[in-house]
Amino acid sequence: MNQNNEEKPRGSPSGGRPRGKHPSQMTPQEFARYQEWLNAGGRERNRQNRDARGQNPHSGTLRQRPAPEQTPNRPPNAGRESRGAYDPRFGTPGTQNRPAPNGSAQTRGSYDPRSGGAGAYEQVPNRPRLNDPGRGRSNPGGPRPNRSMNGGQRDTRSNAQNRADPRGRRQLTPEERRRRQEAADRRRSDEEYERHIRVQEKREKTRARLERKKSFKLYVLRLAIAFVSLAVLVGVGIYLIFRHAPDKPLDSGNIYFYYGGTRTRTAAAADCVAGDGIYICFNDLANYLDMKESGSAEEMKFLIVGEETPETSAGTGREESVTFVTGEHKIVVNGQIELLDVPNRLEGEKIWVSSSFVTDWMNNLTFQYKENRREVRIARVIDEEATAKDENKKTHYLPVSFRLKSNAPLDALEENAGIGLILEATQYELNFQTDVSEYEMYMNPTGDLRDAFLVLVNEESPLTARDVPRDLVNVANKSISRDQLLLREYPERALEAMFREMLYNGFYDMAVYTAYRSYEEQSTAFEEFVKNELTADPSKTREEAEDIVAAYSTRPGTDEHQTGLAVDMDNTGLFTSDFAWTRESYWLQDNAWKFGFILRYPQGKEEVTGTKWEAWHFRYVGRYHAKIIHDNNLCLEEYLSRISY
Repeated sequence: MNQNNEEKPRGSPSGGRPRGKHPSQMTPQEFARYQEWLNAGGRERNRQNRDARGQNPHSGTLRQRPAPEQTPNRPPNAGRESRGAYDPRFGTPGTQNRPAPNGSAQTRGSYDPRSGGAGAYEQVPNRPRLNDPGRGRSNPGGPRPNRSMNGGQRDTRSNAQNRADPRGRRQLTPEERRRRQEAADRRRSDEEYERHIRVQEKREKTRARLERKKSFKLYVLRLAIAFVSLAVLVGVGIYLIFRHAPDKPLDSGNIYFYYGGTRTRTAAAADCVAGDGIYICFNDLANYLDMKESGSAEEMKFLIVGEETPETSAGTGREESVTFVTGEHKIVVNGQIELLDVPNRLEGEKIWVSSSFVTDWMNNLTFQYKENRREVRIARVIDEEATAKDENKKTHYLPVSFRLKSNAPLDALEENAGIGLILEATQYELNFQTDVSEYEMYMNPTGDLRDAFLVLVNEESPLTARDVPRDLVNVANKSISRDQLLLREYPERALEAMFREMLYNGFYDMAVYTAYRSYEEQSTAFEEFVKNELTADPSKTREEAEDIVAAYSTRPGTDEHQTGLAVDMDNTGLFTSDFAWTRESYWLQDNAWKFGFILRYPQGKEEVTGTKWEAWHFRYVGRYHAKIIHDNNLCLEEYLSRISY
């Protein structure tokens, strides 16, 4: 064997593979020397040497492989693959693969550092061996080559060995198997995680798409609701505009009158409309309320029938009544004269009066005037409690009454022949220092209004909670310590004239501190005083406490302030007897009558009035009566007992 074919000892520095080392375990220097040895044909020489020595482990008779054909100008390793190039990416020798000339490749074992074992192999050309008479490209019809390693003899290895290593590849160590298994587990885990992420993303996209769809539907629904609501509002507005705006004047066409829900009368609107008000036929209302009718064409009287009222139209004189004077504004309610906004009108045998009488002077009636429908509806108020208790389900109504109540007759006092002979006040007697001519009609009412303010209120003639004046106005000369004070129109305007004169005389401190007081306010004040008396002395009974309080505060219904005709005024607001000795008090005693006022509770008349002397309490009655009362030194009770009207 020549020198070129000598096999270098294993592990020698001049070439060959170090003993016991796989190429993946070699150092770069060892792998380079090993590569040079392979390129020089070291492996073939080793095989030939083993065949010559009979050391082939696979067969006793080794098949001689012909030496490769030498080509003069061909590199020693031409046609062979370049193996063992060090791959710095993995730290182990790699391979360079070239396609085989015939397009096929032979797989040889090579360590794959990416998988931790010999799981991948390099691809080398599958060229026909030289001097091989078997089938190949040059001899496609030849016999199939014997691919066994023992020269065609039967492989004596067991099937288990062949299955374990069919090509003589080395077995994987447990550590390598563990690493491969861990790598496979990681891949499966990553794939499962990626699959889970994709499922989650798909679900999230589906949920977002459903949310967008739901939001769009909700938006469309809201838009539709808003559109429908707007259309309804516009429609209602148009309906109300046309409904409340008749295309013809209010005084044209007819007006329909309903009493208790039943149409009673149809009348021409031109005959019923009067300014802002409307006329009603009081005879129809009287029939609806079962009132008694009497009188003549000049004065028609109607009585509210009570349980004790006889069948005659005259009554007993104790019934509530109203009298309408034909052609005038004047009415007489329970003996008291009042004025309506339009004059009473007689048509045939029917009296037509202002609807304000029903709204201002009658209780427990409802009145509605619907201009758009041209309807007047009047009905009684239902007594809910009595109706609920009725076993027969009968409807009960609250009793109809008038708000003004008649005064109780007074015991006659000794007649004074001088009364009634008093003449009208002259300009010399009046002697006004300022121009108060604009207030003359209020200071001295005439005609039907002359006696309209002679209302007596005391223990014998009390008022009820239903007696509320209808012409209350704000008091202009109230004290700055009061938020609001009310008074009837005539006394308030006359009071303005009185304050003009007081300011001219230098009485700058005078002011009104008390005017109209309702029944409820007086009841609350009286009850508070009674509680204070009982607290101060618990041994007293309630009757005793009320008697004590009545000496300095009037009982509910007996207070003149409820009429809206009385005021309390002085220069301090203390309301003590000291005011009686002031210049302002002397002036009022001499001049209040000129403006229609009298001192209501004068000194020395306590037994007649039933109230102690109050120098600050003034009452409006009109100049005609005030002059008589002043000149004759009378109180209101004495004056009313001596006159008849």
